[in-house]
Amino acid sequence: MNLSALKTEKIPVLVVEDDDIHAEGLLRAFKKENIPNPIYRSHDGIEAYELLCRLPQPCIVLLDISLPRMSGFGLLEKIRRNEKTSETLVFVIATMGSDEDRLRAYDNNVAGYILKKDVENFMPILRGYCTGGALSVTPQPLRA
Repeated sequence: MNLSALKTEKIPVLVVEDDDIHAEGLLRAFKKENIPNPIYRSHDGIEAYELLCRLPQPCIVLLDISLPRMSGFGLLEKIRRNEKTSETLVFVIATMGSDEDRLRAYDNNVAGYILKKDVENFMPILRGYCTGGALSVTPQPLRA
Protein backbone atom coordinates (compact mmCIF):
# COMPACT_ATOMS: atom_id res chain seq x y z
CA MET A 1 0.00 0.00 0.00
CA ASN A 2 1.43 3.39 -0.90
CA LEU A 3 1.52 6.46 1.34
CA SER A 4 -1.14 8.39 -0.60
CA ALA A 5 -3.56 5.49 -0.11
CA LEU A 6 -2.94 5.64 3.65
CA LYS A 7 -4.18 9.23 3.76
CA THR A 8 -7.61 8.26 2.44
CA GLU A 9 -8.16 4.86 4.08
CA LYS A 10 -8.94 4.33 7.74
CA ILE A 11 -6.31 2.14 9.35
CA PRO A 12 -7.92 -0.55 11.52
CA VAL A 13 -7.14 -0.50 15.24
CA LEU A 14 -6.99 -3.75 17.18
CA VAL A 15 -7.49 -3.42 20.93
CA VAL A 16 -6.12 -6.49 22.71
CA GLU A 17 -7.53 -6.26 26.21
CA ASP A 18 -9.07 -9.02 28.33
CA ASP A 19 -10.59 -6.67 30.92
CA ASP A 20 -14.00 -5.35 29.81
CA ILE A 21 -13.76 -2.23 31.99
CA HIS A 22 -10.38 -1.23 30.52
CA ALA A 23 -11.64 -1.96 27.00
CA GLU A 24 -14.70 0.24 27.54
CA GLY A 25 -12.42 2.98 28.88
CA LEU A 26 -10.42 2.81 25.65
CA LEU A 27 -13.61 2.99 23.58
CA ARG A 28 -14.72 6.10 25.51
CA ALA A 29 -11.31 7.66 24.91
CA PHE A 30 -11.60 6.91 21.16
CA LYS A 31 -15.03 8.55 21.07
CA LYS A 32 -13.89 11.56 23.08
CA GLU A 33 -10.96 12.11 20.70
CA ASN A 34 -13.24 11.47 17.69
CA ILE A 35 -10.98 8.82 16.17
CA PRO A 36 -12.87 7.51 13.12
CA ASN A 37 -11.01 4.27 12.48
CA PRO A 38 -12.62 0.83 12.64
CA ILE A 39 -11.91 -0.64 16.06
CA TYR A 40 -11.72 -4.36 16.73
CA ARG A 41 -11.26 -6.06 20.06
CA SER A 42 -9.69 -9.29 21.09
CA HIS A 43 -9.69 -10.81 24.57
CA ASP A 44 -6.47 -12.84 24.40
CA GLY A 45 -3.24 -13.24 22.46
CA ILE A 46 -4.27 -16.24 20.35
CA GLU A 47 -7.54 -14.63 19.25
CA ALA A 48 -5.70 -11.35 18.59
CA TYR A 49 -3.10 -12.97 16.37
CA GLU A 50 -5.75 -14.77 14.30
CA LEU A 51 -7.71 -11.54 13.89
CA LEU A 52 -4.63 -9.45 13.10
CA CYS A 53 -3.67 -11.84 10.29
CA ARG A 54 -7.11 -11.27 8.71
CA LEU A 55 -7.15 -7.47 9.07
CA PRO A 56 -5.87 -5.26 6.26
CA GLN A 57 -2.39 -3.93 6.81
CA PRO A 58 -1.17 -1.54 7.99
CA CYS A 59 -2.89 -1.95 11.32
CA ILE A 60 -2.42 -0.35 14.74
CA VAL A 61 -2.45 -2.58 17.82
CA LEU A 62 -3.07 -1.44 21.39
CA LEU A 63 -1.71 -4.35 23.38
CA ASP A 64 -2.23 -5.22 27.03
CA ILE A 65 0.71 -7.33 28.20
CA SER A 66 -1.21 -9.39 30.79
CA LEU A 67 -3.43 -11.65 28.70
CA PRO A 68 -4.84 -15.16 29.02
CA ARG A 69 -3.78 -18.04 26.71
CA MET A 70 -0.87 -16.09 25.16
CA SER A 71 0.79 -13.17 26.90
CA GLY A 72 1.08 -9.78 25.27
CA PHE A 73 4.83 -10.33 24.94
CA GLY A 74 4.25 -13.72 23.33
CA LEU A 75 1.87 -12.08 20.87
CA LEU A 76 4.28 -9.22 20.20
CA GLU A 77 7.10 -11.64 19.41
CA LYS A 78 4.82 -13.63 17.09
CA ILE A 79 3.72 -10.43 15.31
CA ARG A 80 7.36 -9.49 14.70
CA ARG A 81 8.22 -12.95 13.28
CA ASN A 82 5.38 -12.93 10.71
CA GLU A 83 6.29 -11.25 7.43
CA LYS A 84 2.74 -9.90 6.95
CA THR A 85 2.50 -8.35 10.43
CA SER A 86 6.15 -7.62 11.24
CA GLU A 87 5.80 -3.89 10.65
CA THR A 88 2.52 -3.51 12.55
CA LEU A 89 2.46 -0.41 14.73
CA VAL A 90 2.10 -1.71 18.31
CA PHE A 91 1.56 0.36 21.44
CA VAL A 92 1.78 -1.51 24.73
CA ILE A 93 -0.92 -0.46 27.20
CA ALA A 94 0.08 -1.57 30.70
CA THR A 95 -1.24 -1.21 34.23
CA MET A 96 2.25 -0.79 35.68
CA GLY A 97 5.46 0.23 34.01
CA SER A 98 8.37 -1.86 35.23
CA ASP A 99 11.72 -1.09 33.63
CA GLU A 100 12.06 -4.75 32.63
CA ASP A 101 8.70 -4.73 30.80
CA ARG A 102 9.49 -1.42 29.08
CA LEU A 103 12.86 -2.72 27.86
CA ARG A 104 11.33 -5.96 26.63
CA ALA A 105 8.63 -4.03 24.77
CA TYR A 106 11.07 -1.64 23.12
CA ASP A 107 13.38 -4.55 22.24
CA ASN A 108 10.40 -5.78 20.18
CA ASN A 109 10.09 -2.43 18.39
CA VAL A 110 6.92 -1.08 19.95
CA ALA A 111 5.90 2.44 19.01
CA GLY A 112 5.15 3.32 22.63
CA TYR A 113 4.59 2.04 26.16
CA ILE A 114 1.60 3.74 27.76
CA LEU A 115 0.22 3.28 31.25
CA LYS A 116 -3.54 2.72 31.34
CA LYS A 117 -3.95 5.67 33.70
CA ASP A 118 -2.43 7.91 30.97
CA VAL A 119 -4.47 6.65 28.01
CA GLU A 120 -6.53 9.83 27.63
CA ASN A 121 -3.33 11.88 27.32
CA PHE A 122 -2.09 9.45 24.66
CA MET A 123 -5.21 9.63 22.48
CA PRO A 124 -4.31 12.86 20.60
CA ILE A 125 -1.02 11.21 19.62
CA LEU A 126 -2.82 8.04 18.54
CA ARG A 127 -5.25 10.13 16.51
CA GLY A 128 -2.30 11.45 14.51
CA TYR A 129 -1.24 7.90 13.68
CA CYS A 130 -4.79 6.89 12.81
CA THR A 131 -5.89 9.78 10.66
CA GLY A 132 -3.07 12.19 10.01
CA GLY A 133 -5.37 14.83 11.54
CA ALA A 134 -8.03 14.43 8.81
CA LEU A 135 -11.56 13.03 8.77
CA SER A 136 -13.99 13.26 11.65
CA VAL A 137 -16.40 10.36 11.51
CA THR A 138 -18.02 8.63 14.47
CA PRO A 139 -15.91 5.61 15.54
CA GLN A 140 -17.35 2.13 15.08
CA PRO A 141 -18.16 0.13 18.23
CA LEU A 142 -15.72 -2.42 19.59
CA ARG A 143 -16.46 -5.85 18.23
CA ALA A 144 -14.93 -9.23 18.86
